[in-house]
Amino acid sequence: MKVNKSYNYYYCLIPTKIFDRLNFFNTPYFDYIFNYYSSFPIYIEQGICDILPNKSGILFTQQVLQQFDPYQIMNDFTSCFVFNLPTEICNKEQSRYRKNFTFDFDIIELNKEIPMDLILQYEESPWKPILEIDADFFYLRNDNEVLLGSKDYKQLENWLIEVKK
Repeated sequence: MKVNKSYNYYYCLIPTKIFDRLNFFNTPYFDYIFNYYSSFPIYIEQGICDILPNKSGILFTQQVLQQFDPYQIMNDFTSCFVFNLPTEICNKEQSRYRKNFTFDFDIIELNKEIPMDLILQYEESPWKPILEIDADFFYLRNDNEVLLGSKDYKQLENWLIEVKK
């Protein structure tokens, strides 16, 4: 598994079958926004998470995620964008929650390295929605593989060590 870089994200592809070895939700003080479903998995009761006002995603806080099996969550939700600081601290106008989150990505299209010096020419790139969301880290899953992305190279490197065990 090789670490690549596109714009300001480091990313790698891992097979779906080893994704469940990863402890993706282990850091406190993060907001997790998952792809929106019109019906929740049966283990999620109404009121435990927040549907974003424009229904483009579902917000889970770290405290809520700790109540569930992380592997079940990763299997039930195909995309997750994670923000380092809760909105109350760094985004008082709550523009993060009003964004239209896009969750339909073609992982194969994203698997191309794009140098940082082309950041101003991102309009035609498949990375455009991810750059506009500006999450600290994320995963995108399809049936065969998972694209893990992070602004922090060391975090991605640690994930790779974890899944290789």
